[in-house]
This record gives sequence, C-alpha cells and structure tokens, in this order.
Amino acid sequence: MYWESRLCREIDLLKFKKYLKQLPSLQEVYPSFGIPEGIKHRKNWEWGFIIYVLDKARMIKEGKRGLGFAVGEEPLPSYFAGRGVQILATDLWEENSSEQWFDHQNLKGNKRVLNRYALCSPEKFEKNLEIRNINMNSIPDDLKDFDFCWSSCAVEHVGSLDLGKEFFINQLNVLKSGGISVHTVEFNVSSNEDTIEMGDTAIFRKCDIENIAACVNASGGEMVCTFKNGWFAGDKFVDTPPYYHTNRHFHLHLDIEGYNCTSYGIVIRKK
Repeated sequence: MYWESRLCREIDLLKFKKYLKQLPSLQEVYPSFGIPEGIKHRKNWEWGFIIYVLDKARMIKEGKRGLGFAVGEEPLPSYFAGRGVQILATDLWEENSSEQWFDHQNLKGNKRVLNRYALCSPEKFEKNLEIRNINMNSIPDDLKDFDFCWSSCAVEHVGSLDLGKEFFINQLNVLKSGGISVHTVEFNVSSNEDTIEMGDTAIFRKCDIENIAACVNASGGEMVCTFKNGWFAGDKFVDTPPYYHTNRHFHLHLDIEGYNCTSYGIVIRKK
C-alpha cells in the first residue's frame, strides 16, 4: 500500500531512484556537512518517500495545491512548483535576523533560494510558489483546502513529543477532504520505552506513532502503520558521531545520544 506509514529502509531507495535523479545531490544542498558522494542517506529516503507517496496519490500535477512545513532550503517546493503545483512553502524565521538553525536549513524569508537548484523555470516559480512565516505549533486558521502537505524531519524539532502529536492532529485542518499529508520524523529503533521527549530534537517511539495513528483516526483522518525493518547492510549499520567517518557508504541509521534512530514516514489521508 503506497500510503502506508513505514520505516526508512535501504531497499526503498531503488524504488525512489527515478525521483531522486531529478533532485540536486545532498552535497549541493548541504555543502558544509561533509556528506560523502554515493552514500545511501536517510535524507534521500525522506525526499524520495514524500515524492513517491504524493505521485502515487496523483497529487503532483497541474491544478493541485500543496503546503510545505519548515521547508528550509530543501528542493521539494521548487520541484513541485516545476510540475505545475501551486505551492505555499512555509518556515519559521525572525524578521531581519541573520540567525538560522543550520546553514541551508532555514528559509529566512528569502523566496529566491528555493529555486537555486533550477528545478523550476523562472516563470513557473513566480506563478506557482509563495512563502510564508509559519509556526508549526500555531497553524493559522486561514490555511485550508490544500490537496496535500508535507514536512521532512521537522516535527521532532517543535519542542516535545506532545507538541508533535498535537501538530499531526492540527495539520488535518489545512487539508481538503480526500487530501493527503506526508511527514518524516525521527524514530527510536532501539527502545519503545526510553527516549528523548523534549528539547531541540525529540525522538518518536513505536508507541508514540501508534498513539498518533489512534488520535488521527479519531479526528477525521486515516493512518495505517507498519514497522517492518530492512535487512540490507544499510539497515543494520548505525552511524556514530562524528558521522560519515567509520563507514562512508551508509547513513540510514544514526546514533543520537545513545539511541539507534532512523526516519519514519507518516502518511495521513483526510476523510
């Protein structure tokens, strides 16, 4: 089932390959991160998963409207706009501030950076893409009737697991009936009990995902979960700090404060 919520797995990168070839490399997007070329990386999985689900749902075409949360300078807004979708790309920034969380990870009110990879013609970019300063913990009421919305590993940074759970309920309001949302989050593979529950990066457990699904399904959405692990080499290797140094082939799982973490893709359909 293409809209089933699931764990990041190495085998999926083969399925997402045709989409990833249309995007810039991770080295282009994050030049200061020292990401090795050719590495099988969870960020590629996240972008591929989001595009794959939305493409299978027939959302990436003329006449559709999409909303991106905490887009930073990721390539997805311009990719969707280039395919004819009306996109509102949102992020949270301080007006007239030069501060940012990481290089190339905060939009800072500059629309032009979203097309620095030239994924969209200048004409389509101006016509199809707008930006807005939005706090994911306080989604404005006027954001509604979108065909889809997405975020790429942003929800774990809203302050706590509880705030993240609230976001998944609240984001239903931006969708029209039949709309779909695709989000990737930090997932705790090593424990279903201990985790990081608040702070800059909260880590969702299986029990948290199951709770989100129950709440979503009781609030006018539909979310189906699976937790099947991969079996390839990249699914078994856990990258430890400083990342990319012990094994330059895989970064699908990583150690965060002693927890084995990977990405989890959440898909929700609004009834």
